[in-house]
Amino acid sequence: MDDASANDRFIFLGTATSEGVPRVSCLTQPPAPRCETCLDADATAQSPNRRRNTSILIQHRYRPGEVQQSGRPYENVVVDVGKSFYTSALDIFPRVGLRYIDAVVLTHEHADATNGLDDLRDWTMNIGMAMGDGPSSIPVWGDARTLERVRTAFPYLVEPKYATGSGLVPKLTFRQLQPWQWLCPTSATGGVLNGSAPSGRATDGSPPGPCGLWLRPIPVEHGNDQPCLAFRFGNVVYMSDVSRVPPAAMKAIRGCEILVIDALKPGNRRHVSHLCEEEALELAIELRPRRVLFTGMTHQWHHQRDNARLCEWSEKHHCLHPDLPAMQVELAFDGLQVPFSL
Repeated sequence: MDDASANDRFIFLGTATSEGVPRVSCLTQPPAPRCETCLDADATAQSPNRRRNTSILIQHRYRPGEVQQSGRPYENVVVDVGKSFYTSALDIFPRVGLRYIDAVVLTHEHADATNGLDDLRDWTMNIGMAMGDGPSSIPVWGDARTLERVRTAFPYLVEPKYATGSGLVPKLTFRQLQPWQWLCPTSATGGVLNGSAPSGRATDGSPPGPCGLWLRPIPVEHGNDQPCLAFRFGNVVYMSDVSRVPPAAMKAIRGCEILVIDALKPGNRRHVSHLCEEEALELAIELRPRRVLFTGMTHQWHHQRDNARLCEWSEKHHCLHPDLPAMQVELAFDGLQVPFSL
């Protein structure tokens, strides 16, 4: 993104559940593979049915008066680095002209959100320290529960003295965020605001200060006794892993124009730790965003077939409710770029 006229955007690095798509079990199914989604994902490199662990990269272009933390005209913040982060970056970063990562924010502690942390070494050792054209240490933000899991699973990332072999590990600075508190993830000081944003900016997602990108972590439920964070930035709400949205969270996300939401399976299925299509649509109808993008999808979703079906649903819904603003519902896919405004 070197064009000075380019807008803010976020890019889907992954749109699958933990298993990813295609699944080995489908491709080795006897006597012959029958899963259309997995077959297409395996046969076509850029198939929208090829899905990796849920993740996005948010790219914000600095406005006049904002502090340029990175020294470049834009900043890149990755939300979640799961098991397939490395393959996502190999595919998408060169294709869309991305090089830098300025900060990482984690939604929760599961493997499909955190197990790619070790792969950040390329951005600190080869782009940052060696080349001198990126951050020498990447701040990684998570709540207390997530950071504790990272400390247990990757002690050498948190305390490099535990590293073995060459001792070459990514240079990461782990920082704890607080739910509900505005966060500027690339700021040298964290830019955290206690409580609500300044007057007039309580819930609209606007930057509350001169920092560039501000995120508001919003607690949601991801199954029994499993908290997870949704994030609001600008006119976007991102909820990748959610089974229930508590009332306080609903209040915080109202008014968004773009809703990225967990939709594990098509139809009226139910799951203990994820929303499925019918539940996601019910939530979207209540919130009334302009655009709804499903993520966190299994191989039961076939992109071309089900995207056409959701497009038809959107048109019918608008015909039934012509007095309400139109709402477009669609499937996200890995590599999809979505412009947004702060």
